[in-house]
Amino acid sequence: MAVEIIPKSSEETPLWANILLIISIAILLAVALSHFVLNTYVKEAGQAIKELDLALVEEKTPQNLALQKEMLGYQKKIDDFSFLLDVHKASSNAFAYLEGISHPRVRFSNFSLSSQAEGAVISVSGRTDSFQSLGQQLIIFKEEQLIKDVILSGVSFAEEKRLPDQKVPISFSFTLSLSSEIFIPQL
Repeated sequence: MAVEIIPKSSEETPLWANILLIISIAILLAVALSHFVLNTYVKEAGQAIKELDLALVEEKTPQNLALQKEMLGYQKKIDDFSFLLDVHKASSNAFAYLEGISHPRVRFSNFSLSSQAEGAVISVSGRTDSFQSLGQQLIIFKEEQLIKDVILSGVSFAEEKRLPDQKVPISFSFTLSLSSEIFIPQL
């Protein structure tokens, strides 16, 4: 076996391997440092939360509890009022509606409204000066979309004193079944 006395030069590591080693060491140090920094922040945040919890427990004085109870009472009243507004039926809409669809020669003297879940029933009675205006009023009622059913009853000549050249007034009664859409409040 041959013994070599002349030393051979060792191969140099490539430049990219040295750069990769330095970057890897820097990343390792950054990860270790960020671990310790973040761990410290987590401990401080936990301590701050414990202090805030203690402050909240200490803040529950009788005055604050009474104020909280009073505010809950107001909240309940607001919720109840909101519920009432949501289910409120604007019955006064029926007056304006009936006024808008009344024949100019028809006069209503009695008005009765009974509200139901699916709508309402209005009973009206009144007078007019001719069968023609009564018939026109009946047609107006039948052509309205919010009126589901119309019943004309109690048609008669009114018994009252009048001048010889005046027409005989006609008394009548209508029963109108209305849709529930009439009760939607107009805001």
